[in-house]
Amino acid sequence: MRPGRIGRIVSIGLAASTIILAAVGFTSLSLGAALVGETKQVSLQPQAALGTDALKALYRRPATIPFPKDNSYTPEKAALGKKLYFDTRISVSSAQSCGSCHSPSFGWGDGLAVGVGHGMQKLGRHSPTVVNAAWGGIFMWDGRLATLEEQALGPIQAAGEMNMPLEQLMTRLESIPEYKPMFVRVFPEEGMTAKTLAKAIATYERTVVSERAPFDAWIEGDEKAISEEARPGRHQNGTRLQDTWPARDRAPCAVHARWLAGDTRAGRRAL
Repeated sequence: MRPGRIGRIVSIGLAASTIILAAVGFTSLSLGAALVGETKQVSLQPQAALGTDALKALYRRPATIPFPKDNSYTPEKAALGKKLYFDTRISVSSAQSCGSCHSPSFGWGDGLAVGVGHGMQKLGRHSPTVVNAAWGGIFMWDGRLATLEEQALGPIQAAGEMNMPLEQLMTRLESIPEYKPMFVRVFPEEGMTAKTLAKAIATYERTVVSERAPFDAWIEGDEKAISEEARPGRHQNGTRLQDTWPARDRAPCAVHARWLAGDTRAGRRAL
């Protein structure tokens, strides 16, 4: 058989296979699931524009900081957490602390495009701020952790960040005279463990709250606190600016979203 004829036969066969697969794809609802896994369709509905009073109620500054029931606030616990947060000895090299990447000098971030970890290696992501983390629902950029307590231990153990195994860390902390009495005083029943270390750091992080801003004063009724241009829903040529934004951009920013209603955690501390 000549090569040209072989090529034509192969082309016809591929075309027939494509038609068959397309037909099966349209007639079988399970084909897509078999190929790419189960999927769900989520429809994005346009959000109704909120009036000024509704926006003010939505973004009103909370009166208290929420703490979980199993890790309530005490000043002693927050003080222990602050000491641990800024202690470079919790990293394997004793060169980094939580405050290295989440520094109050840089808005509780690090001022860099991407973070720097163990051995001055560049990390793959930006270091997020911890401001208002008390109202966070998920943590880490991919949302894989549910609590600040879990988040506190993640970077400590991560090979690219602090690179410190928890067992080694607890041995090191036990050798530092001032830590054991503090843990015993704050956690009389649990003592010094990786779990209580996480609880202390998370407690301190929850106390890091944004300062009052002119926006807060406007929310509370001072109409002169911010300019007309800065107010949400401002009209331009008869059209509200927020109505010109894509629906995806109308959601509140991450820090503001942490203040939305619905948080039921106990052990609150006044702001």
